Amino acid sequence: MPKVRRILCHVSVEIVERQRVCHRDRAGHTIRKGQSCLVVTDNANRSTKNYCPECAYAILDQAEADLNRMKTELEDVGTSA
Repeated sequence: MPKVRRILCHVSVEIVERQRVCHRDRAGHTIRKGQSCLVVTDNANRSTKNYCPECAYAILDQAEADLNRMKTELEDVGTSA
């Protein structure tokens, strides 16, 4: 069986070693040393964006909804063919 391709390789969770700023709410949210954060890497320019847990949950919920929508679209196409 062929290897399954991982498409979310540019997204990860890290434990921060020094304080970071949340990209979604720069003025209001900081990520403290030792806290987990969501890191999104742009491979084109090697930049990263960090998101605090509060913002990360919203981002991951949206991603989950998008993935579920795509699964449904694939199922719909498969049954109508």
